[in-house]
Amino acid sequence: MKIVKIIFFIFVFFAFSKLSSNPLIPYFISEIYFEEENWFIELSDELFFGLITNFDDCFLASQSDTVAFNNGIEFAILYALVVDQSFLQDSLYIDPAGDRIKFFNNEEFYDEVVFGNLPGSGVNAPQAGQSLARIVRYYDMSTEYFLLLVKENSPSLGELPYQVTTWGTISGYVYDINEDPVTGALIKLTQGAYQLEMNSNDNGYFFNDNLYGMNYQLELRVPPTVTEYLDITIEPDSTSTFVFNTNYDPDGIATNEIVKINSYLTAIPNPFNPSTLIEYNLAENINSNECAIEIYNVKGQRLTKIPLTSRSSSFIWQAENQPSGVYYISLNHRNKELAQTKATLLK
Repeated sequence: MKIVKIIFFIFVFFAFSKLSSNPLIPYFISEIYFEEENWFIELSDELFFGLITNFDDCFLASQSDTVAFNNGIEFAILYALVVDQSFLQDSLYIDPAGDRIKFFNNEEFYDEVVFGNLPGSGVNAPQAGQSLARIVRYYDMSTEYFLLLVKENSPSLGELPYQVTTWGTISGYVYDINEDPVTGALIKLTQGAYQLEMNSNDNGYFFNDNLYGMNYQLELRVPPTVTEYLDITIEPDSTSTFVFNTNYDPDGIATNEIVKINSYLTAIPNPFNPSTLIEYNLAENINSNECAIEIYNVKGQRLTKIPLTSRSSSFIWQAENQPSGVYYISLNHRNKELAQTKATLLK
């Protein structure tokens, strides 16, 4: 018993010292999940703020209303509590297409997340079966942190707060004005305080399969001065492919007139059942009438070929007659592959 008391004292002292030496804004909302008309929110005191031991005088709010919690609900550090409508004194509507959710009491703390089609959101509304999970990231060489709200394809409410287990992938190529690969082009992804960089290799190819599922600003730099900015979305368990054909001339003078074109292909949601939305974009110098999207199974058998008629569009692929598994979606121009992604059908 004495050892337990000592360990608890050390634990509390560490938490108090952490907050006292470097005051931080508390956060509690760790995961959000929608199922038809119902919502579920995971609350977790992951950084041991210890501001509350119960939900008396606590409130949950959306853009439509503010509702008090029932009295007598206990809350403890290192514990993930999943709340729903039954925890509140009145009904509260949360819009699954986009909302601003607040958890607070009148004196001690205030926590807020925003998602979907609202200003300040960095992530789109979740698809069926997805949750929105909070991620804690620390600045380099610092105990100060910032928060990200990202998509998760494997919801884990009640477990693993502030973590995700599914990631998105970006891949693509960078070419110069002669359609030769560009080596060392910088591809930089930014969402708020979060940044990630990669470079194209000798084949002009870049790749990263460890991306959070959220919106980014993509910045492409081809030395010395060619720069492009593009808003993109990365979905977990999905690959987004970009082909950049730039105006960079390695034998001439580079200009600020960057990428004249890019080709893009993705499938959302992914995994899916039984349908997924395939979205594409063609480079400006490519005739859409010479392009097609082809879908193959893991045996290399082509299941369908869809001729394209516009430079940028989307369509739904219905796969109810196909077995569960991985399918490859290819964007082709004159039998040359411009981009490819894969989608997983889970029945």
